[in-house]
This record gives sequence, C-alpha cells and structure tokens, in this order.
Amino acid sequence: MYTPAEIKKKDRFLIIFYVIYFSWLLLTTYFSQNNFYNNLLVAVATLVYFIFFNETFDLFVFALATVGSYIIIGNTKGYPQIILEIEYLKSIPFWTYASWGFTAIALKKLFSIISRRVDI
Repeated sequence: MYTPAEIKKKDRFLIIFYVIYFSWLLLTTYFSQNNFYNNLLVAVATLVYFIFFNETFDLFVFALATVGSYIIIGNTKGYPQIILEIEYLKSIPFWTYASWGFTAIALKKLFSIISRRVDI
C-alpha cells in the first residue's frame, strides 16, 4: 500500500514527540515530587501537541480520558471536587490525569498508523 511522504514524515515526528513525552513522564514520576512544576510541564506539552500535531477527535479523546481518569483516580485518592483556591490547585496532580489523556491519544495514533500501513 502506497502512503505519501507527508504521512510518513508526520508519523516520524509523532513518534519522536511521544518518545520524548513518555521519557519525560517516566523521569518526572521517579525524580520530581513537586506537582506544580509537573503540571506546568504537562500544560506546555499539551499546548505543543494540540498546536502542531492535532488530528480529528484528538481533543475529544484527550478530554474524555482525562476527565474519566480524574473521576476514577481522583475520587479514590481524595480529590472528589475542585476547590478554586491556589494552594489546593497546586497540590492536585493534574499531570497524572493529563498523562492518561495522552496515553489514550497515543493508542489512537498507534492504531491509525498500523491500520494505514497494514491492509486489514
């Protein structure tokens, strides 16, 4: 099956982005305990992704996985509701929920890359 060069180049940039992102995620989970800086870094990564690599339904998949993980994990870890106070918001690990959103998008992208290259 023939694929245009732009798709292959885009896939290459996506793979590089996800390798960097998941490497960062692995390092932050082991070396950093400050939720504020982790939240800030994941916000920058989210902006970069949605500005340069956004595809159809990515925002929906990201939002669904992020909100779903907040509902499931947040309620079990003691964050049942969001209180709009600076100190409370600094203590919530939003980067954890956003990483589940990125994981859902990564699985969607992986499936689309495989389905484009393999005739099913």
